[in-house]
Amino acid sequence: MQDAFGRYPQTKKIITPMIIYSVIYFFLAFGDSLISYISPIIIEEYVNNALILGLIMATSSIFGIFFDFFSTRFWPNAKYSLFLRLTFITTIGLPILFLVFPKSIPMFLVGMAAWGAYYEFRGFASYSFIQKHVNKDEHTSSWATINAFSAIAYLVGPLLAVFLIDKSENLVLITALGTFLLALIIYFFSKTQIGGRGEKPNNEIVSRRSTLAQIKIVFTLFKSVWHLFAYTFALYMIDAAFWSIGILYTEELKNSDTMGGLFIVAYMVPSLFMVIIAPKIPKTLSKKRLSFIAGILAGTTLIFVAISNNVSVVLAIVLLMAIFLDFSFVLNMAVFEDYVARLGKFGNDMAGVSQAAISLAYIVGPVLWGWAAEALGYQKAFALSGVLLASVCAACLATVPRKVHMPQSQLKTLE
Repeated sequence: MQDAFGRYPQTKKIITPMIIYSVIYFFLAFGDSLISYISPIIIEEYVNNALILGLIMATSSIFGIFFDFFSTRFWPNAKYSLFLRLTFITTIGLPILFLVFPKSIPMFLVGMAAWGAYYEFRGFASYSFIQKHVNKDEHTSSWATINAFSAIAYLVGPLLAVFLIDKSENLVLITALGTFLLALIIYFFSKTQIGGRGEKPNNEIVSRRSTLAQIKIVFTLFKSVWHLFAYTFALYMIDAAFWSIGILYTEELKNSDTMGGLFIVAYMVPSLFMVIIAPKIPKTLSKKRLSFIAGILAGTTLIFVAISNNVSVVLAIVLLMAIFLDFSFVLNMAVFEDYVARLGKFGNDMAGVSQAAISLAYIVGPVLWGWAAEALGYQKAFALSGVLLASVCAACLATVPRKVHMPQSQLKTLE
């Protein structure tokens, strides 16, 4: 209907660049969930040794840290579209590698290198996309949207993998390849909606850096956010626990109660609702402090897993813990996204610092929690991860200043 001046009211876009990107992210995550399920099975069948399997799987995160460093060195100010294209190359290459080449440890290591690169490129693409397309006051809700689409993928993917693997292991890989190609097709046909005119211009020209200059830049940023690096590490140590010993603990719980099969589901479900809750968080509140408080609550809640053998109680504790943890995840990502936006041409370097903390957690986590589960049992291992998170969050809450200074002037002298 026209107004008094003959103008039609503007309608709000339903299919926004953020939604399109989240759909692409969903299919990438869906394919990744299938690969995550089938890869350990394929490798274990060949090596027939749990320790060697763990070491091979851990190399993906070791390669990830390597790609973190060199991505920011060679593409210090690249747009999200470059990282997304690199994501497609590595994701499509991984299932083809498993399908075409004979099984061997060198082949597995090449596959883990591609997998590690995929995670880093996907992370860089997300940070860069939000920085280019989203206003600062919407960083939290944007990360909540991505996490919700991701949660759906990682909930449904393993269920499909269980069904497909009964027919053929290769069918799981072919399905993963199909979802990666579908993500690529959606990106190809939506480039005009999520790229080009939609991107904020960045006129800062950044040349390729020397290795020494890159090391100095990363170290300078690390000194400013080392406490948040430790916090991010502790957050993802929880995630590493659920996706390593949590899978085994699920099988143990199922033996005593069929409800035990919902252990991972209880961990993942709260992510689906963060996209609704996140926009309602008052923008005047400190994201850092809210994130630390939520982390303390998550860690403290997880400790109680060790005091009950009742499956229903354990699931309730995990569900409550995951609600607090998802607040922590989303707010922490939004904090780093704010820093990425503030740093301009050094934004990708800050994204690399965050990605490195995550990769380190996935290197240390499976080994540490595997040892703790063997020595103490699954419940006490999870309780220990809760103690770690609550302790780190309490320390950060007490020591991190309200305003973290970004050393732009110092960084400019290092290039």
